[in-house]
Amino acid sequence: MEYSINQKIDFGQYKGLTIKQIWQGTLNIDSTLLKDFLHYILTYPKFYEHYCIEFQFIEHCEVTEKHIKIVWEIDNPNKPLSDKNRMYLGNMQQKLENYINNHFENNWLGILKNIQSFNSEQDEIKVIGGDSDYLKWCLKTVDSFVLSKQCIKKLNETPTADLQGFKLLYTGGSIHEYTPYFNIHQNKI
Repeated sequence: MEYSINQKIDFGQYKGLTIKQIWQGTLNIDSTLLKDFLHYILTYPKFYEHYCIEFQFIEHCEVTEKHIKIVWEIDNPNKPLSDKNRMYLGNMQQKLENYINNHFENNWLGILKNIQSFNSEQDEIKVIGGDSDYLKWCLKTVDSFVLSKQCIKKLNETPTADLQGFKLLYTGGSIHEYTPYFNIHQNKI
């Protein structure tokens, strides 16, 4: 089948997205997807404890659409539960950012889930960073996948936004603000 730039594909991990959406990606990633992904990797059965010694003192993380709040373990079980009776290890910006961004690196062991595989397990797949390599792979591998000449021309003129990970900013207390960061570049088929 010959695809045009605005035609949706009907197979694979990007089923339901247009050729342009797959190629280009978006800088406006669905905030619920980002929040849910961060919640997943920060609550994965204490996996992150092995990443950094301070993480073993985290009871859990609360993730909103803009912030990550670290809830530390209780300091003294004989005292009433309160914010003052929790351990506090201060600014975790760099360690937390490094842990999160490990999920955007090549992961040959398959231990860490990346946002693309997390997205593909959701009820509705959202557009995230562009994946020009996927379209190139389809051209080489999928017998019935062909792009029209006009589509190839338009794709070669369209920049790709690759989601590279997250930047965190420590805002005080146990709160860290997060934002996604991208690499925008030109690609050719």
